[in-house]
Amino acid sequence: GIENVTVVAAKKPTEFADGGWYAVVNNVTRTNATDSISVSGSAHLILCDGATLAITNKADVAAVSVAGGSALTIYGQAADSGRLEVNCGRRGAGIGGGNNGECGEITIHGGTIDAVGGNYSAGIGCGMTGKGGSVTITGGRIVATGQNSTDDIGSRSGSNPPCEVAIRGGIFAHALNDTWMAPGYEAVANTDET
Repeated sequence: GIENVTVVAAKKPTEFADGGWYAVVNNVTRTNATDSISVSGSAHLILCDGATLAITNKADVAAVSVAGGSALTIYGQAADSGRLEVNCGRRGAGIGGGNNGECGEITIHGGTIDAVGGNYSAGIGCGMTGKGGSVTITGGRIVATGQNSTDDIGSRSGSNPPCEVAIRGGIFAHALNDTWMAPGYEAVANTDET
């Protein structure tokens, strides 16, 4: 099992360390202009059922910053009711890269994710003039919103290299681009009006 799990609180941690496991067990809100969580190396976040982590910033970094060379894996629990709500008010993604930087590797297995990007930024993926990285989604409930004609998930048109997207599962609030589907997978209409 997982032995050392850090509970995410109102002010700490501000960094997810390499190899670290973190859990949202209560409702936590961070709204300072400079608020963000940065991922170093490869970290893991558990969204416990009934709990919400909400981050709104006004910076050129993502609300949950997963820059090039780093990786974040997000898990839900049985009901997928644990929530991550992120909104970047400037030029970074909701989850992923900041302005003029590379995105890292983002993997979502569960939970409810509501991610809004800043100007010309993806909800999940690259910031304004960002590039690279990957987003893999196998489950969860996803509401991702890109701004100014930027993809909800991935990167802006013309990003070189673009953010690679592979969707293998999950329930999505917005229409999916066929190119985001992993080989052998296809999008089907939701039956529960989500």
